[in-house]
Amino acid sequence: MSEVTKKWIICSFDEKTIDEISKKYGIKKLLALVLISRQELLSSNKNGLHDPFIMRDMDKAVNRVRQAINNRESIVIYGDYDADGIMATTIMYKYLKLQGAIVSCYIPNRCEEGYGLNFSAIDKIRQSNANLIITVDTGIVAFEQIKYAQSFGIDVVVTDHHECAEQVPDCVAVVNPKRKDCPYPFKDLAGSGVAFKFIEALSNRYNLQELIREFTPMVAVGTVADVMPLVDENRTLVKLGNLNFKNTSVYGLRVLIEYTGLNENKIDSNSIGHVIAPRINACGRLGNQYDSLNLMLSESYLEAVSMVDMVIAQNELRREIEKKISEEVICNIEINNYHLNKIIVIASDKWHQGVVGIVASKICERYYRPCVLISISDKECKGSARSINEFNIFEAIYSCRRCLKTFGGHSLAAGITISQDNIVEFRNTINEYAESRISEDDLVSKIYIDAEIDFDDVNIFSVTELKKLEPYGSKNKYPIFAIMNLRILSITFMNNGDHAKFLLSRDNSNNSIVALAFQTGNEMSVRFKPGDIVDVAGSLEINNFRNMNNLQIIIKDIQLHNDSNLVYREWINTPH
Repeated sequence: MSEVTKKWIICSFDEKTIDEISKKYGIKKLLALVLISRQELLSSNKNGLHDPFIMRDMDKAVNRVRQAINNRESIVIYGDYDADGIMATTIMYKYLKLQGAIVSCYIPNRCEEGYGLNFSAIDKIRQSNANLIITVDTGIVAFEQIKYAQSFGIDVVVTDHHECAEQVPDCVAVVNPKRKDCPYPFKDLAGSGVAFKFIEALSNRYNLQELIREFTPMVAVGTVADVMPLVDENRTLVKLGNLNFKNTSVYGLRVLIEYTGLNENKIDSNSIGHVIAPRINACGRLGNQYDSLNLMLSESYLEAVSMVDMVIAQNELRREIEKKISEEVICNIEINNYHLNKIIVIASDKWHQGVVGIVASKICERYYRPCVLISISDKECKGSARSINEFNIFEAIYSCRRCLKTFGGHSLAAGITISQDNIVEFRNTINEYAESRISEDDLVSKIYIDAEIDFDDVNIFSVTELKKLEPYGSKNKYPIFAIMNLRILSITFMNNGDHAKFLLSRDNSNNSIVALAFQTGNEMSVRFKPGDIVDVAGSLEINNFRNMNNLQIIIKDIQLHNDSNLVYREWINTPH
């Protein structure tokens, strides 16, 4: 593989400041270092839950839904096929059902209908004699589709969290904190978060503690799955959700946790992001979106048990498809030297369009450059784009709009539809655009490290203390530390060589620590050997195996100690 250079950017603090913080809060050095590097971020997380009625149009939306419940009107919740959309749909459906509403759900098929409201779906909904559509996690740009629904006498209430234009759809109500005219103090709720604020308003906040116990676990899943910033109200909602997985009556979540071997008393952002959310997402990616929704809506434990194996199996299938596509893409890149382009653009008629987005993310991370993967089909070709922090992929795609049928997205991720005949022109055009806008320094992957620490700073107590800053996630990443000058005692490989396991020690020390490098086994077997002296950047965690707690490092990068790639910069109070 073509090796990607990584630059380490490390916080640097004087010992006096570290000692002052440690004594002031009665904490150990590791937590003090993280607090110093993130004090600006942490000081902004004290707001709790905001009043939902501050949100523009919330009163109109609540009044219309109450009217529909009282008049026994038929309500359709129109959601999305990803984990956030499924959670938002579940929240809205379950609460309205509790209020006695006549309510059903519609989730578009990713492969056949694509994202958002569509005319065909509205035709199906009007044939069911629906009176009101409530969108969740979608709808903010569905101007024509909403007008179409209203032409049949169907009212529409939009609840969404995506970026807005200056104008919003003309309908009963548009509830979205990102509206230009919305005074809501926190703009970064997930779709499930907006759905929760809606039911909070619908209840007049009379039973808020009950709503928190029942529904915040779903908000936590949606928020983490959608990689929303874990600051302000999101931080509160996810923390509450993590505490209440054991209390929710959403049997689908409880059974999914049980069947994946998680402990419902110890759910965190990591287990949501790597275990729960991928399984919910898999159904939508493969075009079986109702499987995950039905699991969440199951009305008994036994019903959930009867469905969970199907959801888990689809995630296994998704992983197999993803691995196969990834291998083909990497081979294609290396053979054709596409990694020498500023933007990688590859197309194939063998790729499942529901999976190319997640592969594009991995390719973008592996080569640290923007990537567009295109799934070719007879009807139309669909592509998913992912980008690095230094480059706005949506603006680049907009510059190529004459090559495209449709497109949409934001700075780090976008989607396109394109004719197969235009793919080569698109690759050339987008790279011409990028040539003067992406520098070589932009294409160097950066690892932001909270602090350099000594091997002796790492112990069970200091690592356990880092849990006080949970939940970790977007805008509050799990702490990354650098430990220098470690000797490799041994290297072993796991999962057919996919993962590497290092045993590391400081010279003249009897102590050692395990360090794991995932999905890089082949690379590690070439670069390192026992006896090498290395510097390691990674997160620290406690692995509980057979009731024994052992420290380990999850490696973000590992370099030979004398490697000249590392760049040390002093930066303080910069959130990650």
